[in-house]
Amino acid sequence: MIGARPERARTTGATAVGTERVPLLEMRGIRKRFGDLQALDGVDLVVNEGEIHALVGENGAGKTTLMNVLYGLYHPDSGTIRYRERDVRITGPRDAIALGIGMIHQHFMLVPPLTVAENVVLGDERGGPVLDDRAIEERVRGLEERFAIAVEPGARVEDIPLGLQQRVEILKVLYRGSELLIFDEPTAVLTPQEVDELFAIVRTLREEGKTLILITHKLREVMAVTDRITVLRGGRNAGELVTKQTTPAEIARAMVGREMKQLKARATPPRTEVILDVRGLEALSDRGSPALRGIDFEIRSGEILGIAGVGGNGQSELAQCLLGLRKVAAGTIRIGGIDISRDDPKRTRARGVAYVPEDRRIEGLVLAFTVADDFILGKQDRPPYAANGIVLDPAAILKAGGRLAVEYAAESPGDRRQPIRRQSAKGRARSRALGTAQAHRRLAADTRARYRRDGVRPRASPRAARTGRGHPPRVIGARRDPRSLRSDRGDVRRSHRRRARRGLSHRRASRPPHGGTHGGRRLVGALLLEVLVIHMRGF
Repeated sequence: MIGARPERARTTGATAVGTERVPLLEMRGIRKRFGDLQALDGVDLVVNEGEIHALVGENGAGKTTLMNVLYGLYHPDSGTIRYRERDVRITGPRDAIALGIGMIHQHFMLVPPLTVAENVVLGDERGGPVLDDRAIEERVRGLEERFAIAVEPGARVEDIPLGLQQRVEILKVLYRGSELLIFDEPTAVLTPQEVDELFAIVRTLREEGKTLILITHKLREVMAVTDRITVLRGGRNAGELVTKQTTPAEIARAMVGREMKQLKARATPPRTEVILDVRGLEALSDRGSPALRGIDFEIRSGEILGIAGVGGNGQSELAQCLLGLRKVAAGTIRIGGIDISRDDPKRTRARGVAYVPEDRRIEGLVLAFTVADDFILGKQDRPPYAANGIVLDPAAILKAGGRLAVEYAAESPGDRRQPIRRQSAKGRARSRALGTAQAHRRLAADTRARYRRDGVRPRASPRAARTGRGHPPRVIGARRDPRSLRSDRGDVRRSHRRRARRGLSHRRASRPPHGGTHGGRRLVGALLLEVLVIHMRGF
């Protein structure tokens, strides 16, 4: 555990809180639109040198989007950025790093098989063709000592807890000489003890003259470590506050735009009906070691059961067993008196069990799909979304997407045709998905109008339906009329002419949908990654 370092004089540029400071960063009139969604609407942000600045707001307020603009991941539609009293144009992360801006993302950008030291220097090795493990570990230890951030340089990232992985991310930006550090929801995956240790690191960085931007919506963190606060609401500025001169109630009022009612504890009326009963549950981890050993608990109607513990102690495996995603080695899981421990996810969901996954990007969403498509995943093979479980109805899907987006206040209700990857992390979190077939959606878009006239129900090729990859599924088993073939060729020619008028090559249409890659490109990418790992390990 890292304790807070003794108070000492800060380096040049960092002065006491409350005195006049020189603005390090000024963002003025920043606008960013994703389709019909105005994510940022003229946002201003001023960050003084040597301070810890909180950027707060509700989910979807535009906090991460604004910082992605600053880091060069998004290009603003309009607005200006001044850094160290001069106008700058940031076209990508490389430009931001060159200016001294570093970002610690909510989802860590680490290579698990590599060591801590290798991850820190990755992309900036500063050596010859062969990586010197001893030299880079010495550099990392120098950063450890200077900033009091304890890590083990020789440990593999995949073997260390999330709290230490976050320290590796911090060391990565410090290694590149960053003076302005952006923390995106830094405590989302940390235990309370790890949060306290992170706060000690944050204060140490400020003492060393660093400037920090903390993206969060947790008011306790804001009040604990920050100097000033910028509040966003609905993509616009909602307030600028000095932490020592404000209260959590005032911050919450600026975040939501209204007075917050005092929450009162309510007593849950006693209920005797047992909804879920788990007895003697045992399961193995992905590595084959025991993850669950004789778990017993029950949940009654109307109850909320909390399961606590440090990450990696079986919480994920327990949730997967309950839904049928992980094989149960022993024990029973009863819902309404029926044992579902051997059921698959589809049957379990049919019994009324829902699952919000731990990693929404990998397990919960298909990022290449639209918001509307992700909303109906798991129900894409039944009416009103599909006829006979095969051909999807795009109009019905879009209508349902709009209704659900409004009902659950999900982001981008007016732009449901945009891929989910274009949404903010919080908007993606609201779009729930558990499974899909990409071939079905492509089949609906590409074949409904063109093949209905043949009088034969189209079906996707087995390979496309199985993998959901590559080109849109071809239609097989349809007997074609020569006139319809000529009509199709005419459609293609007209499409090429339209693309030519827009300055686009028709050859682009042959690329895989949603920015996918052909098998050859995937193989080349895998080989390059393997070469990189070999290079990092010095052969």
